[in-house]
Amino acid sequence: MIPSGKSLPALDEETVQRIASDFQSRFLMFRLQHYGEYRPEPMDLSPLSPRMQDLVCALLVPLRDVKDALAPIFDALEEHISSGGSRKSK
Repeated sequence: MIPSGKSLPALDEETVQRIASDFQSRFLMFRLQHYGEYRPEPMDLSPLSPRMQDLVCALLVPLRDVKDALAPIFDALEEHISSGGSRKSK
């Protein structure tokens, strides 16, 4: 982006809340529409609780086509799982 030479007014709290509400509903709809679309193939998420599995998948959906970005994430998750930091809660 190129900075604008124009002076822009500060956002008031009502406008900030309206924008946040609009984007939150859009993001939630995106998640609902694409919920079952992506499961990370190279990794067994079964040691994670179902909630954590859902969270991992939801956070990785935007990166599903960027394989280079996924490698360090998978490495960190595998390290976390192997260290026992992912015990399922019953």
